[in-house]
Amino acid sequence: MELYYTPEELESFLSFRLVGLSHYSLGWPRRAAAAFWECTQGRIDKARMEALRTYALDRFCSNGTQAKFLSYARAFLTYLTKTRLDSRYESFRLFLELPKHLARLLSSFYFMAHCGQCELHVKCKQRDEGLLVMNVGYTNSSSL
Repeated sequence: MELYYTPEELESFLSFRLVGLSHYSLGWPRRAAAAFWECTQGRIDKARMEALRTYALDRFCSNGTQAKFLSYARAFLTYLTKTRLDSRYESFRLFLELPKHLARLLSSFYFMAHCGQCELHVKCKQRDEGLLVMNVGYTNSSSL
């Protein structure tokens, strides 16, 4: 199955997402939209969504940036679902999920970072077989 969208729809979504952001935060959504267009060229199918996911995992070193980029892409699919009243767009979100080991690491990180008033320090090293956490620690920011 292959679905389509126009550059105007992507631009409209980008404009919607940029509302209220500071001028310092405007760059990454624009880069995400440009990369989405470059990878899909207005066509959405399984192969293009998998290529977009691979692009994000290969291009960005930071797990947080990978998650942010893929979240932007999933949000655009939701936007198309709602504006076109066509739920088929939503079904392609499946191909834009983070690998499970990264999703678990990020959910643990967010839990740790937001519990109490602490600052989490994580040092990671990327290897071919996956993500290896080298050192994890935290400091209580209320005592600083």
